[in-house]
Amino acid sequence: NDGPLMFVSMPAVSGIRWGTIVAKLDLRSVERRISISQVALIGAGFGLTLTIAIALFVSLSLMVIGPVRVLARTAAKLQSGDLSTRVRIRSSDELGKLAHAFNNMASDLQTYTHSLEEKVRERSAEIEEKNHVLEDLNLRLQEAVKELERQALSDALTGIYNRRYFNEVIATETQRSERSEHPLTLLMIDVDHFKQFNDTHGHPAGDTVLIDVARLLNENLRSTDVVARYGGEEFVALLLDTDADAGFAAAEKLRSSIEEFSFEGEETQPLGTLSISVGVASFPLDTDHAAALVRYADEALYQAKEQGRNRVAVWKRPKENSEPALATKP
Repeated sequence: NDGPLMFVSMPAVSGIRWGTIVAKLDLRSVERRISISQVALIGAGFGLTLTIAIALFVSLSLMVIGPVRVLARTAAKLQSGDLSTRVRIRSSDELGKLAHAFNNMASDLQTYTHSLEEKVRERSAEIEEKNHVLEDLNLRLQEAVKELERQALSDALTGIYNRRYFNEVIATETQRSERSEHPLTLLMIDVDHFKQFNDTHGHPAGDTVLIDVARLLNENLRSTDVVARYGGEEFVALLLDTDADAGFAAAEKLRSSIEEFSFEGEETQPLGTLSISVGVASFPLDTDHAAALVRYADEALYQAKEQGRNRVAVWKRPKENSEPALATKP
């Protein structure tokens, strides 16, 4: 027998005789029971520990972890812009107090944000209204500036360009013509016997004549040509991309249109009609300087008037070592 044994002995006395009683006990069953009891005790302890741990975890989740997660999720919503979110914690412990404080903060933030948004909307509406007013003022200012520029560059009586603008344009266009090698032609125009017309009919009637002449000049030239009042009854027309021959044809067309137009009171004029004389000079055929171009056209105009008026005279470059010559074309 390999199992644990226990021997028990005790004296035995019966009358005069004595002896020893020896008992041998097999402890295997006891050992089995002890092992079973140990396993049961350990299992019960483990189960009790597990039960307590689960209970503690559940309690901790309900009391701490859950509320903290709710608080964290609510804070994340608030951070993303949902200002109406609130923490749903009803406990009176520290987490409950924290949730209450968080809700108060969220409510204050929502109220402040709404108030700020309302103020922003009000300010935006004010700014938009002021921007409209400012845009209107800027538009009026631009229109006023354009009108001032127009007035600064226009003749007050006839509405066409004035001498100042003509001087700017001829300087620019002669330079452009030189670069592009495209010719241009200048017409110097004068109303014949205008002083006599003024003396006979008065200045208002003379002003009407100048207005009609300016209109006829514009109507009989291209939109790309520049017509200006040079001074008094004298006009100029700068014909862009136009050579001498085409310039003479344009000048003759202008002369005919004025002659054919019916001006009130023209029958008192020496020629029986109101007419113009025109001097023609071309760039760069006649000169490569703007100032000289004006002078040559003016000299051609003088020659046209000397020849009897109501005609076109073209300036011609004089031959070497000779006086300037003028070609007059009736």
